Amino acid sequence: MQTLHETELSYTQDHKLDLNGMARTLLEDLVNTVMVEQVEELGCVRNGYRERKLVTSVGTLTLKIPKLREGTYFPDDIVSKWSRCDTALASCICDMWTLGISNRKVEKALSELGVEKISRSRVSRLVKSLDEEVDDLRHAFRD
Repeated sequence: MQTLHETELSYTQDHKLDLNGMARTLLEDLVNTVMVEQVEELGCVRNGYRERKLVTSVGTLTLKIPKLREGTYFPDDIVSKWSRCDTALASCICDMWTLGISNRKVEKALSELGVEKISRSRVSRLVKSLDEEVDDLRHAFRD
């Protein structure tokens, strides 16, 4: 695993220090190292990796999930199995929506944060889940 001193400093096109890029690199290294250590503790033999993308508040991470020759492994404690978006980012998207920001503007704001791609339909699905939670609360108060 790298430390901040070992990571090359990267700069944006306007010659500013790219802190998101450095954070993304450090997070990828940390998560990938944790997964390899967990697999080694299981005593399994690795058979390559599966790359999975995870959209976070510092940008999109590329995770290298170890494939095993026998059995399966998925880092449930690091990322939920079918999720491609971390909870902090989902919360941020819902907060922007509650402030009245349109899906298109949310998508643009996230691209400024370094999130490579999040579709308007993904934003809509997150907001729909928020609507369902609000409806549940309304029904709870009526009872």
